[in-house]
Amino acid sequence: MARLISFAAIFGLLVVGAPAGPVPEVEPNNSFAGAQFLPADFFVPYGAGAVAGALASGDVDFYAVYLPADVLTTASVFDYTPGDDYDNDSYLGVFAPDGTLFDVDDDDGPGYLSSIHFFPPVSGMWRFAVTGYGDTGFTGSHGENFDYRLVLSIPEPASLALLALGGLCLVRRR
Repeated sequence: MARLISFAAIFGLLVVGAPAGPVPEVEPNNSFAGAQFLPADFFVPYGAGAVAGALASGDVDFYAVYLPADVLTTASVFDYTPGDDYDNDSYLGVFAPDGTLFDVDDDDGPGYLSSIHFFPPVSGMWRFAVTGYGDTGFTGSHGENFDYRLVLSIPEPASLALLALGGLCLVRRR
């Protein structure tokens, strides 16, 4: 019985944790004020969503999404350039609702790609900026050219419940 419950918990995490199909990037979205809005159902039903974007030399892509306070949020950039050698180098920024730069990342994702996880201290419309390495001011001063997926995730109740159930099964087994 414990194996069946463990299998159901792991299977549930794989199914529930998969991000929805990507939302296409819409230009112009190269400023904080002009950020592409991601709808309220962006994270539904899986707790994650993806944006299919393309970064060109001199380009910055901003996305705006509502985030609740104190909920673990993850943003990761993945290289989707066909036939590429996966040496593209992203730079990711998170901007608080008031426009201040909250956090940045260069290489915490796979290879030279970016990934950030944080707990928003306030609820509101947060913005994520994807640019190329070296563009620390998010002005487009870089030479990177590649297709990417920006994956944003927040845990949703079903995934957390399945994770807890799986953890309990492992503890009980010992």
